[in-house]
Amino acid sequence: MIVSLSAARLLPAQGVALNTDGSNPNASALLDMKSTTQGFLPPRMTAAQRMAIPRPANGLTVYQIDADSGLWYYDGSQWEGLARRSDVHPNAGITYLPHRDDPGMAAKGYQYLGRTEISNETISWTKMTNVNNPSDRAFHAAVWTGDRMIIWGGENNNSALGDGKLYDPATDTWSNMSSTGAPAARTHFSYVWTGSKLIVWGGSSGSAIGGGSSTLYNDGGIYDPVLDSWTTMATNGAPSVRSHHTAVWTGTEMIVFGGIGPLVSFNISRRYNPATNSWSTVSATNIPSNRNGHTALWTGSQMIIWGGQSGSSYLNTGGLYDPTTNTWTTMDTSHHAPGRIGHGAVWVDSLGQLIVFGGYGSAGNIGTNGVLVYTLSSDNWDIRLWLSPFGSGSKQSAFNSTIWTGEKMITWGGLRGVYGLIYAPAYPYERDLLDGSDQGLWEVFNPSAVWTGEKMLVFGGDESNWFDSYDASGRGWIFDPFLNFSQLYLYIKL
Repeated sequence: MIVSLSAARLLPAQGVALNTDGSNPNASALLDMKSTTQGFLPPRMTAAQRMAIPRPANGLTVYQIDADSGLWYYDGSQWEGLARRSDVHPNAGITYLPHRDDPGMAAKGYQYLGRTEISNETISWTKMTNVNNPSDRAFHAAVWTGDRMIIWGGENNNSALGDGKLYDPATDTWSNMSSTGAPAARTHFSYVWTGSKLIVWGGSSGSAIGGGSSTLYNDGGIYDPVLDSWTTMATNGAPSVRSHHTAVWTGTEMIVFGGIGPLVSFNISRRYNPATNSWSTVSATNIPSNRNGHTALWTGSQMIIWGGQSGSSYLNTGGLYDPTTNTWTTMDTSHHAPGRIGHGAVWVDSLGQLIVFGGYGSAGNIGTNGVLVYTLSSDNWDIRLWLSPFGSGSKQSAFNSTIWTGEKMITWGGLRGVYGLIYAPAYPYERDLLDGSDQGLWEVFNPSAVWTGEKMLVFGGDESNWFDSYDASGRGWIFDPFLNFSQLYLYIKL
């Protein structure tokens, strides 16, 4: 590194002055530069190089030298370009800027219209190695341990699987997982990650809903990836045999809800404590109605149950369970949104909101043209439809995988679709629609997805159309949302 300062003054408890007149730095500045013959030269790079910077710091600034050249800075969630005179066309009906909320646009008579994007999808997806990878499967468990992804169980061609693997994205390698003491092969089970162990419970030996010719289970196991070992769970006091149920982790307990047994749905709920290897009952007062195929999320203090199916009815109801008081609270049902199964859902802790996307209901697939948002503090639902110009919203969205990054909801896959969605609640009426059809990705529903803190890992899924014969994929992909889009913000002069 070479540092050349023709005239630099460093004063205690003050900033640095770079000048030729010997003046002190301004008291508010860490670096104070003064010149009439020279300028400041920031790092220069292409758009691809800028987008490839890993985990850029808030405020990081570079100069882009190719298309859309100029200064770009990272605002904590995405790159923004500083406005240039050539960006603004005062006589145009519609124009764009590389950043949002420019007060000067309102003064010129423009109104904000929405957001579009320049896609960099060719550098967003990376294929996982297929050396020693798990066999083809769907409806399996997938959790992130902090440095590896665990894949276990599931099914292929209606046959349940009882094996698993661990994937390390740092080395792009798969490692074997012990099967000694593991639960019997199963699919449509529930699973949670405790922070150190994987817990799987219930499920079926085949894909038949309600059992049919398959065996239903009410046992499970606990896997420790550090020791590469399984521990058997107690069955005394456990719920009855079932599949298509849900489970959440509270920090100390796993709470199981609903599911379907021998041709009947349940609304029975139980709590499992791995420290004592014991089950306890859950109050049935105000408990949501019988259902399977619903979603369940943990808010930090309560479990939220919503949607699902009971018999031929698709449900748009739910409830909240507080394990501290062992009580249920009903949820508002005035939203009139269609009932559904196979939907994606995330909990946004900073906003106290549940976000529901897509699904399958009585009218078929529920498209990508909006989300349902439930605000816990006001017990109120809001239906948000996309206002920005991103197409008809006809992409299929049922039975997708959905993750929360801490800032954005990302969904991938779904029935008859090679599509995904990135939605940031901070901009509630905008979304980025992903199309992986030209990336060599596959049409799958019920793939698995985990968030590493930097990237989304996607594995498996069913390549068939609806409930035809399965052709589940053993392929895995890595998606980097930081490489995916450069945004342009549209303005219109009325």
